[in-house]
Amino acid sequence: MPAKWFDYAASRTVQAALEPHAREPRALPLAGGAHLPVRMRYGRREAALLVDVKHSPEANELGCDDSGTLRRGAAVPCCAIYESELVRRRWPARAEVAAVIGGIPAGRRGKLRMTLSPR
Repeated sequence: MPAKWFDYAASRTVQAALEPHAREPRALPLAGGAHLPVRMRYGRREAALLVDVKHSPEANELGCDDSGTLRRGAAVPCCAIYESELVRRRWPARAEVAAVIGGIPAGRRGKLRMTLSPR
């Protein structure tokens, strides 16, 4: 099945990533998600525009906010999660899951989906 044409835009800030969404309701964010183009190729997802957000600082944030909640941006690779001393100390199960999903056998490239857990 041939892939449908789509436009591509890269953004350096979250604000810049939101602007194409205002113009094109069928825009989808892309933060390294190799699964998205594959799904598009086989007709499981459609998008008129892919907006690459992995270059924004917010998408690469990994840390803890003032309330003690883990903050992880959409483009943070699993290797950054399982190598983080903070994550290993406070959320050892997350570090272990990240190591399984994005460890050396996966080329240290895997990403955890934002829906893995609410906190």
